Formats: sequence, structure tokens, C-alpha cells
Amino acid sequence: MNKILRNRLYIVIFGFALFSLVLNFFVQRHIARGYFHDSSVAIFNEIEHILDSNEAVIEKMKLNFKENGRLRARIAAEFIEHDRSSIGSVERLKKLASMLKIDEINIFDENGVIISGTEPKYIGYNVNSGEQIAFFKDMLLDKNIELAQDFMPNTATGEMMQYAAVWMPCKEHFVQIGRRPPWLTEVLSHTELSQIFHNIVLDTNANILAMNIKTNEIMASTDENLIGQNISVLGIEPDSFEELESGMNCTLNAEEYFVVMDSMVLSGQMKLAKLIKTSDLYSKVNFNAFILMCYLALGATVIIMAISKYLKYYVINDLEAVNEDLNEITNGNLNTRVNVNATPEFVELSKHINTMVDSLKENTRRAFEMCDKLNVPIGLYEYRNGMVRVAQTGNLAAILCLDGKEHFAVFANRNLFEEKLEQIKKNLVDESHRVYRLPWAERYIRLEQTEYPDATIGVIMDVTDSFMEMSVMARERDTDVMTGLLNRRSFFERLESLFKKPEVLGCAGMYFIDANKLKYVNDAFGHGAGDQYLCAIADVIRNWGVANKVCCRFGGDEFAVFVYGAKSKEELHNAFDEVMYTMSNTKIEVEGEQIRLSFTVGASFYPEHSSDYHALLAMADENMCENKGMGITNRSMLR
Repeated sequence: MNKILRNRLYIVIFGFALFSLVLNFFVQRHIARGYFHDSSVAIFNEIEHILDSNEAVIEKMKLNFKENGRLRARIAAEFIEHDRSSIGSVERLKKLASMLKIDEINIFDENGVIISGTEPKYIGYNVNSGEQIAFFKDMLLDKNIELAQDFMPNTATGEMMQYAAVWMPCKEHFVQIGRRPPWLTEVLSHTELSQIFHNIVLDTNANILAMNIKTNEIMASTDENLIGQNISVLGIEPDSFEELESGMNCTLNAEEYFVVMDSMVLSGQMKLAKLIKTSDLYSKVNFNAFILMCYLALGATVIIMAISKYLKYYVINDLEAVNEDLNEITNGNLNTRVNVNATPEFVELSKHINTMVDSLKENTRRAFEMCDKLNVPIGLYEYRNGMVRVAQTGNLAAILCLDGKEHFAVFANRNLFEEKLEQIKKNLVDESHRVYRLPWAERYIRLEQTEYPDATIGVIMDVTDSFMEMSVMARERDTDVMTGLLNRRSFFERLESLFKKPEVLGCAGMYFIDANKLKYVNDAFGHGAGDQYLCAIADVIRNWGVANKVCCRFGGDEFAVFVYGAKSKEELHNAFDEVMYTMSNTKIEVEGEQIRLSFTVGASFYPEHSSDYHALLAMADENMCENKGMGITNRSMLR
């Protein structure tokens, strides 16, 4: 029992530990995904804030850069106004440009044509020469305005330049200065997405990317291999963007990733996303699950050992003692007393068991005592599972016709008693009333036995006298007194019963027999001789060598025989040949004269002619009359 309880404790405690481990594993995975989602949202918000701040800074820088350009253009115009000789000197203009830290100086006349500058190759270009230079057409309309443009491709070379222009104080020319954007580009590079991504503190092994939701192209990423690729490389479809906001799994380069996408659309066309390998995402989860598993296994083992020791000393030892006493009681020793007092509960249990056994002994004693006092041929017996002896009333041995020595042996060993019952059950004589004949005595008993989960109880009644009387009455009721064959009523009862079991009928034949020469015997020798003649025919029919038949004296000189269970009609014909042979070779002697038996037969067959025995009998009777009229008394009588 200790081993069984320990095994069950193992199952329960380790089962609970396993459940807790699995539950913790999935909860930790959920928490890991939640943390990654929350950290991703925080990073998205930080990037959005940086981008918003950068846009404001960039706009301010561009305005300052334009204003600075106009200022440098004014300085250049004032310098050229005071040193007009520099208008025609490329060297002086270049020196001025170097002093002002600009890249180009161009001088336009009143018609908007370049007449001089640090780049002689531009001389002759005018405000209509290209998109970039056309920006300064308005200078010709208003000589008081100052213009500065954003970085644009240079009209001549396509190089990115920013130009600013003002009129000289004399209003005869306006001066245009140009600056290349390297320093501004360097400043702006710090505001690009890739640079921002690299400056963001990410989770270990995590990547962040920006995608164009119109073209589905990855614009920027901390993983440079993804830049320029379509988002389909992640197994992401545009219609799954909403699902990505809460996080979902995807596959990249045959590896599984977990991706979270920003809910905001930046600049009208860009979304941010953050992804990480699931192995990295759940790395701490797996480690924590392993540590928890070790703790749970250790804790479960300690708990089981402690509970096992407690159960052994305070429960199992006492339970085993109770079981031993109960086993004694089950084996028939109702005098056993249970006395386990280790705990109040066991004291109470012992008390109830002893009370139950005392009640059982008293009830059995009273029942058996009442049967003995009634002085009727009814005996009771009882034996419980595990019992060796059989409890019985005092008259049971006499009912079973057991002598003293045999009586003691049979009731002292339930196996011997059961063997006796099996011998009796093989001699069933009346199934409906469960009447058996004792194999060792000309006595008849009725046996009723009930099986319970814990016991077998039986009642045996001596019914010899009543059964004999009923047998005589049954014979007188069911048989023809003169021939000993069944009478018509009993014949029909037997057929009714048989035809309810068509599986036993097989191929069957109904034979209707009429005795020939009965009138001659009666007239010549008297009715006593006629009765002798009919009894001889009945003997032939009774001794018909078939296993399954029902024979009847139908009335007067008519007989009916139903033969069933044959395999074929030919088998029935062969059996008929035998009875005809017996009839033709049987004689009776009356007043010294030998009279040979003779009868005419009509037949019908089941199921060939009908499945109703009334119809079969009527057809056989009709066939017999036809045969008698034609004087047929051989196998030709059969249909």
C-alpha cells in the first residue's frame, strides 16, 4: 500500500509541478512578447519624437542658412561696389569668395545675363537658362528684393548648390553667391533614419526598420541587408499590418522572428517595425523554465518523501492492521475483533467495523434459526468472497441427502460445496421451475441462487412429492393413455413452441398417418385386437430412428409425426424409408393369426410448402387422403 500511495503521490505532485511548469512557460512567453511589444512602442514613440524634433531643427537651420546666404551676398555686393575692378577679375572674385567662405560668385547685368564670375564657363547664362537660375527672374522686376533658394541642382552641372542674390547699391548689377552643401549635408545626415536607428538603444539582437507602405519597400534598417528589399521577405502582407501592431510571427531566411509594427504612419507613407528572433526573445524564458523545473522537482521530491514517511507511520501501518482483521472476517472468522487505536479516526473505524460484524452475525443467526423452527423442507446457505466455510441452515444436509461425514466436508470447504452444486445443475428436469434431480438420490429439489458483489446466497427446497405428483398429472394430461404418444392438445403446444424457434427447424417434414385394416381387425377379432394393432403402429412411430421428432395420436386410427432438424429433404426421405421398412416387417399375433401392420401416410415439408404448422398438417392430411384413395403405401406417398 505504501508503494501504491507513493506512486500516486508522485503522479499528483509531479503532475501539478508539470502543469505549473507548462503554465509558467506559456505565461513567461506571453510576458516576453508583451515586454517586447511595450519596449517597441516606446522606441517607436522615441523615434517619432526625434523625427519631429529634427524636422523643426532642419527647418530652422535652412532658414538660418538662407539668411546667412543673403548676408554674404550683400557683403560681396558692397565689396564689388567699392572695387569695381574686381568685376572683370576672376582672381579677385575668387579671393573674395575665399574670404567669404563661399564656392561661387556670379555677376548679372540688368537683363539677367551673367557677365562675370568665379566660373567663367557660366558667362552668358541668363535667368531663362534653367530651372535653378530661373528662380532669380524676379530680381529683374524689383531691384530692392533679396532672394535665397534651397539646395537645387545647378543649371549647368546638375551639382547641388544653394544660391542667394542681391542688387549692388548702384543697381546696375546684381551679385549671386553659391554654396555647396557638404557641411549642411553632414548635419542633416545625423537626422537620417539609419543614423537615428543606430543611436537608439535596442534589445539584444533586435532590429528596427522603416518601410514605405505605398511601395512596400524597406527604407532603412539596423540590418543593412534588409534595406531596399520588399517586406514580403519577412512573409508579411500589407493586409496584415493591423495584426502586426499587436505582434505576430514571421519567417526570414528560414528562421522564425517576432515582429511588432508601429500603429502610426509617419510622413504619410512610412511605418516603423521592430523584429527579433524568437530564440532570442524566449532565451530567458527557456532558462527560467529550466531553473523552475529544477526547483519544482526538488521540492516535489522532498514533499513526497515527507508525506510518505508521515503516511507510513500514522496511516499505512494502521490500515494494514485493519485489512488483516477484515481479511479474517471475510474468510468467515466473524469472531475477529478490530482494535486499531493510533488515531481517533481509527478508533472510530474499529468501533463501526466491530458493530457491523456483530450485526451480520446476529442477522444471519436469526434468519437461519427461523428457517429451522418452521420445520419446512427449505434450506438456506451463504458464503462470502474469501470465506472458506459455508454458512447453512441445519436441515440443508438432509435436503441434499448428505451423510454426516460428507456433510462436514462439503460445508467446511466452499470449493467442494460449489462442485456439489455444479453436479446438481447438470440434472435439470424442469427449466421453468428450476427443478433438479439429485445425482446420488431419487430426490428432486428447487434451487434459487443470487450472486452479490461480496457474497452468494441460495435457497434449496425439497420438491420431490409435488414434482412427482405434477409429473403424473402432466403425463395424464399430455399423453394418449392407450398408446403413450402425445395427445392432440400437447402436440399443438409442442409445435407452437418449436415454430417460435425457426433456427432449430432446419428442413422438416409433417407426416399424417392413417392405420389401414383397423376395421377388419376390429370386426374379425374384436376391439381389444384393434387396440393392440394401434399400439403396434404407435411403437413403430415412437421408435422411428430420427433424433428430433414429435409424435402424436391425433385421434382414432390417425397419427401425426413432425420430424425437424434435418439438413435436406433427401435426409427426411431416407428416414421415411426406414420407418416404412420397419412397418412392413412388423406383425402382431391375434388368436394364432399373424397380422402385418399397414398404414397410409401423407406428407408436407417445411419450409418448402409453408412456414405455418397448421397449414402443413392440413396439406399432409389432404395428401394422405389422396394416397389412401389410390392405394399408395410406399415412398410415392411423399409429395
